[in-house]
Amino acid sequence: MQAMISFRFVPALLLLVTLTANSQDLIFKSSFELVASINTFVPDTAPTGTLVVLTGNNFSPTPGSVPTVSVNRLGGGLITAAVVSFSNQQIDFIYPAGATSSVISVTVNGETVSSVQTFTTI
Repeated sequence: MQAMISFRFVPALLLLVTLTANSQDLIFKSSFELVASINTFVPDTAPTGTLVVLTGNNFSPTPGSVPTVSVNRLGGGLITAAVVSFSNQQIDFIYPAGATSSVISVTVNGETVSSVQTFTTI
């Protein structure tokens, strides 16, 4: 008996495993999500209106997904920042007027992650 196993990742976040034995194919499918993560951002201290470069992973894990960046609003609540550009590993955004010092939160495909460090407004 000769067996062969092959693994293939499909862009739609699906893992296909094919086991071929005696010319018969058994196909196993398993889906998973790639969750965004924030590594760092620069600058970490600046006035509102400043371009901030955020680095991490999985900011655009599926075609058409657009990340949303939010920070704390002066007086409470959250305010959404204007995203200038993004890739799977970087988001460039403008720290919004009306925001206070805050962790930076990124939402992708309904999942939100926040930075460990705080952006400090001056």
